[in-house]
Amino acid sequence: MKTVLVVDDDPDTAQMIRIEIERRGHAAMIALGGADALQRLTEVVPNAILLDLAMPGLDGMQVLQRLRDNPLYARTRVVIYTGQPTAVDLPNLAAAGVDDVFIKASAKIAQVVDRLLADD
Repeated sequence: MKTVLVVDDDPDTAQMIRIEIERRGHAAMIALGGADALQRLTEVVPNAILLDLAMPGLDGMQVLQRLRDNPLYARTRVVIYTGQPTAVDLPNLAAAGVDDVFIKASAKIAQVVDRLLADD
């Protein structure tokens, strides 16, 4: 069983993703924003993180930078799931160690969760 941290400032989206992860037999924790994510990461080291980019306060890129600066999370699988396609800078995200990127309007939650839980 894997543990996934879902980071999104929209509680409804986060809840739908949590349910989809748990349907597949894995554990999911929700963080409603970047600061909440960093707090949750003091409690658990997840196998994967689903991270929204556009959040108030500490945004997804800032969370990602802090993750990659910490050796404990440097290799944690990170999948970006954002509603702001204009915020997606693929070369910078790839350089920051993002494993995949999905746009909320065009990706199905099941597809995102499958990629998030993949072993590759």
